[in-house]
Amino acid sequence: MSVKTSDASNGDHDAERLATLSRHLDALMANVEIADCVVVVADHEYLCVRSVLAHGSSFFHAMFFRSDMAERTTGRAVPEDVSRTGWEAVRQSLYTAKTDPAPKSRWNMERQRGHSDGPN
Repeated sequence: MSVKTSDASNGDHDAERLATLSRHLDALMANVEIADCVVVVADHEYLCVRSVLAHGSSFFHAMFFRSDMAERTTGRAVPEDVSRTGWEAVRQSLYTAKTDPAPKSRWNMERQRGHSDGPN
């Protein structure tokens, strides 16, 4: 005799599995022991895993896995024109597929309140 689980318990199980996966991905981002590359942004070094970056980004895939790229042998990437805040959001997304909503600019907040003195 088979036991059928309810849809609600399957949903609870799925939510639990997703929460566990999320914790594992967060831990992966923080695990410096398995890091095999460095991304330097605004003079700050971020230890990362090449395959994680490459899986989520064609930019990093080309950088770390094309034979003619210096980063392939050095394991050191220095993207230009990137802020630490921007990189941290990209890194979080690449590792966890989660993103934090962008902070609202003063102009957007004023616009929502009905003021129109911001840029067009």
